[in-house]
Amino acid sequence: MKHLAGLLAALGLSAQGAAAQDLIQLDPVSSWIMNYDDDSCALQRQFGPEGQQVFLELRQFGPGDELQVTAASNDLAVGSGAFSVRVEPIDSMPRPVEGLFNIVLGDGYAGRLFSMSLTEGEAEYDQLYGNFVDTTPVLLDEQRKLLHEGKRLWGAVASADGRARERAMREFQNFAMRDDYQAASRRAARAFRQTESYQQYLSRLAGEVTGIGFNNAFQRPVHLRTGSLDEAMAAMSTCIDELQAHRGIDVEAHRTLTRAAEPHDYPRLVREVMDDYPADMARKGIPAYIRVRLDVSPEGKPTGCHMQTGINDPSFEKEACGNMMRFAQFHPALDAQGSPIASYYQLSVVYRAR
Repeated sequence: MKHLAGLLAALGLSAQGAAAQDLIQLDPVSSWIMNYDDDSCALQRQFGPEGQQVFLELRQFGPGDELQVTAASNDLAVGSGAFSVRVEPIDSMPRPVEGLFNIVLGDGYAGRLFSMSLTEGEAEYDQLYGNFVDTTPVLLDEQRKLLHEGKRLWGAVASADGRARERAMREFQNFAMRDDYQAASRRAARAFRQTESYQQYLSRLAGEVTGIGFNNAFQRPVHLRTGSLDEAMAAMSTCIDELQAHRGIDVEAHRTLTRAAEPHDYPRLVREVMDDYPADMARKGIPAYIRVRLDVSPEGKPTGCHMQTGINDPSFEKEACGNMMRFAQFHPALDAQGSPIASYYQLSVVYRAR
């Protein structure tokens, strides 16, 4: 985000009022610009003519398919109500988004910040992931059984209706909250995203994208004609590899991990972050979005804590990091030979005051 002012200045852009219309469709007025931050990589691009300009940022903090998205404008007022995003032509319907934040940038830009994945809800992803779960040696037999049971319960939700659907959903939600199921899900997902089949699938999916639509990001619906994201996401992947190497991570060894770094007590890790929420922010109903990276030694000890969002109260982030460094313990990452290696663990938590 820190290079937004430079991007705007380079383009000679200014703010003008916009005439009321239903849908705004905007073409890019800049190339993608890669922002190499200390702890993340971000693709940034400006869309639209004077009076209807929208800034788009796609940011990643590590390998995988999760994107932190920022859409902001100093021409269009921030919207309200249920927010959704549609990646075209991948999405047949708009995706409702949770964990949404209003955000204010420099130069009068304001908008929305949220997380999403290109693969979310994709049938092909589910099939590839299911095949991986059935065959990978990364999972213990008990973990494989848990994932199959979770899939069965979710299938019961999808096939039911009325009160039967409500009962099936409660049963699935109760099962999905189990610590052992969540641990198995995290292990499988991290390992799957390292596979060549997944990487090829993600690259092809990015190449199919033609645009991204936002409903209630602003007071008028906006469609950004991004064109294919294939080259942009390839550049993002290269940046993430360089970022990993800069952190002292063995990038090649991490492509073939038999186990990623995992916390001994994930619920407590989340709870420690939640419990540090400042009382004055809670009273005011101010939400927090915590994204943290913990460096993990081959012995499973945290050796560094890095807050990655920079949108919260600094004292809040310092306290949360201090507590995690004091108590967190990990099962260390294991390389292809099963030997422990230095790695990291990333955690994101959305805190909403009630």
